[in-house]
Amino acid sequence: MLCREATVCAQIAIITAVAYCTYALPQTDGTIKLPLQPNRPTSTVQLHYNDTNKEGTTVSTEVSTEVNGDNSCGCVCGVPNRKQRIVGGQVTKLNEFPWIVALMKRGKFYCAGSLITRRHVLTAAHCADGFNVTDIRAVLGEHDRESKTDTVTVERKLVSTKVYPNFTVLTFNNDIAVLELESPVELGSTIRPACLPSDGNKDYTGRVAIVAGWGRTDERKPTASSLHKVAVPIMSKVECLKSGYPTGRITENMICAGYADGKKDACQGDSGGPLHVDGERGFMETVGIVSWGRGCARPNYPGVYTKISNYLDWIDKQIGDECMCPPPA
Repeated sequence: MLCREATVCAQIAIITAVAYCTYALPQTDGTIKLPLQPNRPTSTVQLHYNDTNKEGTTVSTEVSTEVNGDNSCGCVCGVPNRKQRIVGGQVTKLNEFPWIVALMKRGKFYCAGSLITRRHVLTAAHCADGFNVTDIRAVLGEHDRESKTDTVTVERKLVSTKVYPNFTVLTFNNDIAVLELESPVELGSTIRPACLPSDGNKDYTGRVAIVAGWGRTDERKPTASSLHKVAVPIMSKVECLKSGYPTGRITENMICAGYADGKKDACQGDSGGPLHVDGERGFMETVGIVSWGRGCARPNYPGVYTKISNYLDWIDKQIGDECMCPPPA
């Protein structure tokens, strides 16, 4: 069982008594000896790309970033930096998803997130719950975490973390949090906010979604240095309930995405990152947050994501008067 958030897993393993884990990366100072634990829910702080098939499907996408006269925010959301989408696990283009954020704890990568305003990041609750806000930094504009020359990054300290009040690591229900940056970031071609769902009742079942992150490319491999992406179909609630997860584990606040035979999934280190679908006018909507799963890309165990549309009112309250960029017209 793997935790999908690289640095949080060790903490979760101590307090969780369930058989799955998040995709976050555990972080310890090297002095704590953890007891042996049964399988835990794994957080998806790290994305998993077990890509055994290169599907070669391409879709032409060119989206205008021009701001119309009715746009008081002076910006647009959800516009990726790409002309084609190749469906299948692979390294992304530089700044292909300009809203994705790398979260660092004491200088070590552990989770991901999505920029939603000039000073707010959406992530998984298990990437923020119980953390000291002064230990966390948000890095925007990142692509290859081991390279200092491929992109120009922007780093921000945090001033607050707002975890959904009913979140619990026992079930990973309500796995959502909003982080407030110390100061707003300047938006441009390499840093741009994500679009959230416009309709809280929309059903995305059957849509092919793209998940992106720096997580492990295999359960036994280290986290990826370069940002990766993979395409996974969004399952219906009925399909998800028929998977290998126990009755009651999947709530109305969760989305399942993946293949019955596994092969492609999120993994440790992907936690908090975005699950997107293409919108009506070529922009991308971020509909899910990488949350948890059993291992990575295992047959009959799809990745589980927080269903963002259930939390739109709560998100609005957390960002206050901060302007949220609309989709392109």
